[in-house]
Amino acid sequence: METNDIITSPLPLPLREPLLLLIDAHEGRHRWVVSLLAFANYHVYATGRPLEAYVWYLEHQMAPQVLLLGQLHAQERFFAQRFWQLMVTRQGKNIPVVSLETYFPVAGARGTPSFSPGARGDFGLLETLWRLVTRRL
Repeated sequence: METNDIITSPLPLPLREPLLLLIDAHEGRHRWVVSLLAFANYHVYATGRPLEAYVWYLEHQMAPQVLLLGQLHAQERFFAQRFWQLMVTRQGKNIPVVSLETYFPVAGARGTPSFSPGARGDFGLLETLWRLVTRRL
């Protein structure tokens, strides 16, 4: 299954919950986390850049329940923080931020970042999301 087949973009109605926003420039981890979350029945808008997430947010006006942050380029970190603050202000509630580095660290060997998924990271991330994300039954 291709990553493009499981990313929910664009979301037509607010019925696509729980919604998670993933921003990660590391392509391998990005694809892995999108697949993992899709199989766990989470709806994910995933991008590699905060600016793309910001444009998507302005078009849809749907705040995610959780923001998943992976690798960001140095010049994009400030923008990502301001984007998060904008969502929190508009929603009137805190939006939790989860660092993907905690569950799926990227190790650089000779300057080349590599990523290796593991069950500990998978279960850890899913357990955290289970506690943070409210679901309607």
